[in-house]
Amino acid sequence: MNNHDESKYLLPQNPRYQAAVSSLIVSAVFLTITGLLLAVQFYHLKGTDERRSQKLEALRHVYQAGGTDEALAEEIRQLDVRYRRDHLARLQFLHRGSGLFVLFGAVFVGTILWVRSFHQKPPHPEPLEDRTAAQIQAARRARWAVSAGTAVLAAAALFWSFQGSQPPRKSAGGEESSESRPAFASWEQMNQNWPVFRGPQGAGICRFDNIPTEWDGASGKNIRWKVPVELPGHNSPIVWENRIFLTGADANRQEVYCFNAEDGALLWTGQVPLAPADQREEMTIMEDTGYAASTAAVNGAFVAAIFADGQAACFDFDGQRQWVRSLGVPSSAYGYASSLTVYENRLIIQFDQDYEPGRSKLIALDMATGKTLWERERPVPNSWTSPTVVEWNGQMQILTSGSPWLIAYDAADGRELWRLDCLGGDVAPTQIAAAGRIFAVYPYTHLAAVRPPQAASEQAQPELLWKAEGSIPDICSPVSDGRLVWTLDSEGVLECFDVQDGSRLYSQDLQAMFHASPVLVGDTLYLLSTKGRMILVRAARTFEQIGQNELPESFTASPAFAPGRIYLRGSRHLYCIENPR
Repeated sequence: MNNHDESKYLLPQNPRYQAAVSSLIVSAVFLTITGLLLAVQFYHLKGTDERRSQKLEALRHVYQAGGTDEALAEEIRQLDVRYRRDHLARLQFLHRGSGLFVLFGAVFVGTILWVRSFHQKPPHPEPLEDRTAAQIQAARRARWAVSAGTAVLAAAALFWSFQGSQPPRKSAGGEESSESRPAFASWEQMNQNWPVFRGPQGAGICRFDNIPTEWDGASGKNIRWKVPVELPGHNSPIVWENRIFLTGADANRQEVYCFNAEDGALLWTGQVPLAPADQREEMTIMEDTGYAASTAAVNGAFVAAIFADGQAACFDFDGQRQWVRSLGVPSSAYGYASSLTVYENRLIIQFDQDYEPGRSKLIALDMATGKTLWERERPVPNSWTSPTVVEWNGQMQILTSGSPWLIAYDAADGRELWRLDCLGGDVAPTQIAAAGRIFAVYPYTHLAAVRPPQAASEQAQPELLWKAEGSIPDICSPVSDGRLVWTLDSEGVLECFDVQDGSRLYSQDLQAMFHASPVLVGDTLYLLSTKGRMILVRAARTFEQIGQNELPESFTASPAFAPGRIYLRGSRHLYCIENPR
């Protein structure tokens, strides 16, 4: 028997050869399993998920056509949660499973080469004593050890890949984790929080009880806590249950902050990457605007922010960044300052810029993914107003202001519903809806009262009811209780108008400067000056100041409210003001 024949006879008894063969078999099995699982997940991603998405969209159309069916709304929310959780789990498995497939493939190829090496280099056994029994026993042990070890590692890897589809977890403290929260809150829940600039519907109306009327910065009276904010910003706080969100930015950093409402503790800081340096060189940033003027928005599951360089980002409530979108540095004379708003799973961005046709847009992004849901061109130059979502005749509408148009869009698909030429100039105050009217500001010129169309048809047109002149604001937005409407200009002139005919009832100089918009709390107006003086005025047809409180800091951001509390963002600190318990 020659050496080659002898090697073929002895090779199966070689424990290293047996280990190589066992590894080859195990890696082939797991490579096949992983490939099949990837194929199944890909099939569901392209088939099942697409059908569920179509069903979800069909239900949304039924809900929008039928008005306020809360049972259907809850069904939509639950279906949306399941769809997004399963969709995310599939994407996570495809991502991780692809890595495992490559890993098992590499092991498979490596073991093939290992097995071949025994055939290319035949062994030369020593012609000594018969070691057959010992070799067989060693081979068995080697096969079992390699097979078991490979199987355990592969099983652990597959288990890790499937973690994205596990049931919802509880976060620290027993709170619901981001994975288990609905993809968006109901309209009622939005109205029970302070989720966007100036609160629900952007109206500047606080409907919470026990709001403080007295506090003092020097003595600390009724100040529950005060915490520093690392980066500057003129954006206002927004509040969702026990969390407060702010943004801050300078030339080098852009951040989103989440604070605990109970003690002011910073829960997390979210980093948002800067736009490319060549784009940022084209930015026009005034000190009064800054890099973080836009107020963020929250929909009950996610919080989104946008900065002066057009970088938009979204985080879950645990601080995990979900996505970043680069919309491009907006061309704006004073710097970008429009705040965000939300409708269900849609993040609404008013991206007005320049005087070049086609550059201004209204954009809706999916809050969970950052995907563009719809986009509409706007026939306006740069503006600094914010979009607001209101309900009108059972239809959810997005209201926007920009020279010269007051325009309403369908909140579901962005379709333009109506427009009216009633504005001009550099429009910054945001429109409000009250008493079946919309009040919009033409800076320095007039306050316009508009009645929207009574029906959703091409023939129905909005009606300009009246224009009121006076000390019309250029920054602060108006506020109304449905009977009266108030305006506050930067120089501190507070004016009151009758909503029925626009007649001016009074004009009062408050002897202070203002950038923060007024808020109506019950029958009291809260007016926050740039020097930290909060002036309380009776919401009546005649002027009556009923209180005044001081904080030792400058303020440009509008106040935010929660039951029993006020949150104020100063130039350096975030304050929580609360009546003693």
